[in-house]
Amino acid sequence: MDEQNKDQIKELWQEKLANIIPEDNENYAKIEELIKEETQKSKEEFEKCQTEREGFLAGWQRERADYMNFKKEMEQKLESIKDLVSEETLLDFLPILDSFYLALNSTPKDISENQWFLGIQAMAKQIDGVLKKEDIEYIESLGKPFNPEEHHALEMVENEDAEKSNTVAEELQRGYKLKNKVLRPSLVKVNK
Repeated sequence: MDEQNKDQIKELWQEKLANIIPEDNENYAKIEELIKEETQKSKEEFEKCQTEREGFLAGWQRERADYMNFKKEMEQKLESIKDLVSEETLLDFLPILDSFYLALNSTPKDISENQWFLGIQAMAKQIDGVLKKEDIEYIESLGKPFNPEEHHALEMVENEDAEKSNTVAEELQRGYKLKNKVLRPSLVKVNK
């Protein structure tokens, strides 16, 4: 808006006010008092609305935070259930794995170069890959110090080498971990 338009609008308002407000000071004072009262009422109403708005905003923010916490809690519970199902499934699957690896490790030398056997070895690598992808790991035992959290000793065996004392001499059954939690300890023989 240019200056000329502003001046015109200002002149129009002054004319209107001159018609509304007489030069009489008493009437002018009454009008001024009414304007002050209305202005005060408007300010109070505005402050009331602002207070309500702040209350609504604070309530919404609390509800939003509660929702985010609820959502996070549900995601954690869902992950726990998923892990539990994975554990149960894996525990059911472990005897099959044990039999598979026992057969693989008991293969006669004369067929170890056979194409069929090489295919079986490739399957073993695929199984290991799936286990690794699901964060399931085999507990390394042979030659490692005995750890009661990871190993279950079935027998103590004689040993003449003092350095090998209290180490795993033989693994009888593989142990497994899921996300660093022992699902099943390795069954082992331990050097005395």
